Amino acid sequence: MKNHSLFAYDFLFSDNFSKLSEQARLYYIKLMFYADNGFVSNPKGILDSLGYDKSVLIELKNNGDILAKPNRDEIFITAFFVHNKGINVSSWKSSIFAIYWKDLWIKSNRVATVKAKNKEEFQDNEEDIVKEMLS
Repeated sequence: MKNHSLFAYDFLFSDNFSKLSEQARLYYIKLMFYADNGFVSNPKGILDSLGYDKSVLIELKNNGDILAKPNRDEIFITAFFVHNKGINVSSWKSSIFAIYWKDLWIKSNRVATVKAKNKEEFQDNEEDIVKEMLS
């Protein structure tokens, strides 16, 4: 990201993104500058550097802007490849985190998601993961 830093205007100024607080929007933008192939290894450190409450991280998760894994500190920015059209959507597979994210899937619109056995299981699990990350 550090060498390819552009944002998709239509995404940043969409109605979906406008649902977020100003703090969550700024946090998202700062996360993008730390992202490497979609992964951010220090989301809590970035949150602390801004002096924001941990609820801002939860707000981004609830809006579908980040993904988290159990027992992992890194997050994945779901629209990373929307903002970085020149980057191959498979580039995340060369990340040091890829081994833990084998169920990550980039849809045809370049937005990431996680393949789950069933949607309800995924949603319940995601909430617990974020709570665990913040404790």
